[in-house]
Amino acid sequence: MIVDSFDDLLVAIAEAREAADLRVLPFQEAIRVGDLCLSYHRGEAELFVFHQILDPLEGAEDEPEREYIRTTYADPDMRNYRFTRSYSEICPEGELGDIHVSVVSLVLPRSVWDQCRQWKWHGQGRIEGLLREHAGRIGPLTFQRIRDGHG
Repeated sequence: MIVDSFDDLLVAIAEAREAADLRVLPFQEAIRVGDLCLSYHRGEAELFVFHQILDPLEGAEDEPEREYIRTTYADPDMRNYRFTRSYSEICPEGELGDIHVSVVSLVLPRSVWDQCRQWKWHGQGRIEGLLREHAGRIGPLTFQRIRDGHG
């Protein structure tokens, strides 16, 4: 996306967030600290990204930082964002950041998460097979819906 000004950029960001908010499903809205989630991204290559939902206050070093975090997450525009450490085969050590819950395809049981972690988040075919094995138990979306881009 190319915009002509910073103001246009802010408008585009707000519009994208509003569109994402409209796509949030009830199971996504219910995602909380401690949940283990999966998102599936298609592009030039397919990529599974695993998200561990964290409490953003846990790493805060002092009261001003805690207040900033509380204020940030209290903003109504942030209601569908969660603080995470996210892992993938291209970032196996994990990366801190926020995700919008509309990108989450599944909430995973610990056993699936642990197996994927053991594989260092690598091996598309192995991960797909594991998800197929657990498709009936891992959430409201089936693996095929993820692959079809509906998750």
